[in-house]
This record gives sequence, structure tokens and C-alpha cells, in this order.
Amino acid sequence: MPRTLRGKPPVFAELRVRHRGCIAPRDRRYQATPVTIVIADDYPDYRLLVRLLLTSLSDTISIVGEAADGVEALALVRRERPDIVIADLLMPRLDGLELTRRIKHERPETKVILITSYAEACQPVARASDADAVVNKLGLRSGLVPAVRDVIVRCQPQDHVIE
Repeated sequence: MPRTLRGKPPVFAELRVRHRGCIAPRDRRYQATPVTIVIADDYPDYRLLVRLLLTSLSDTISIVGEAADGVEALALVRRERPDIVIADLLMPRLDGLELTRRIKHERPETKVILITSYAEACQPVARASDADAVVNKLGLRSGLVPAVRDVIVRCQPQDHVIE
């Protein structure tokens, strides 16, 4: 039988990520709230691709809105209060950097993942912005889901982690 950190049998068999980055036990008495996500990109095909790539996390996440520009994305963030925003770096009306700054100012608990098609821009953008992750669109298929998982894990309280 598995043991917890204190050597006692665990009360619940599994742990799941709960809304707002908390860890919650999985049992019949508790239904975990999915992590909410807003997608912002001016190209509908990229928004569709992001949605399709995130289907592997469908039991953990819920996409609560999509936006075609930064102003729409900011309005969605204010209305839906998502846990994570996945936004393109270059969008009309409000670019990804300024969108990230405004989100972090208004809702610091919201995590932001920026996506860009400019490979050489990833590292400078990561350093210059308050984004929690930056993913190259050319490697979106292999990089987005791990980035989302990493952001979810990093927002969990450390005192609840069971090794």
C-alpha cells in the first residue's frame, strides 16, 4: 500500500488540479473544477489548432472563451476570470506583451502563455514580459501541452505536493 510523507496510508487514491491552482482529492464526494483557459489569436486557424491540441487535457481544463485581438481578450479576462490565457504575441489593437502586462496588473493570479511564430523572439519575449511561458508556433504541437501542464503545476501550493 502506498504511503504518504508521514508514513500513513493515503486517504484518497489520486490528486487532481483544482480551480485556482489548488490540489484537491479525487473521490465521489468531490468534483474538481477544471482550470479555465482563454485563447487569443488573430488567426482563427491557430485558435482552432490550440483547441485541438488541448483536447488531451479535456478532463482537466475548460476553454471559456476565444478572442481575435488583444482588446477582446482583455474583456474576456475581465468577464470570465480565467486561470490561464494563451495569447499570440502579435495581435491587432493590443499586442501580447501589453495584454500580458494588463492582465498581470489586474489579475496577477492569472497565468499567461504567449505564442509566437518568430523563433528568435522567444527568449527575448520571455525575459521582457511577465508571461509565465513562451511557446514557438512552429513547435506548437510538441510545446503547448507541456507548457500548459507546467503552468498548472507551478501554480499549485508547494505544501500540498506529495512525492
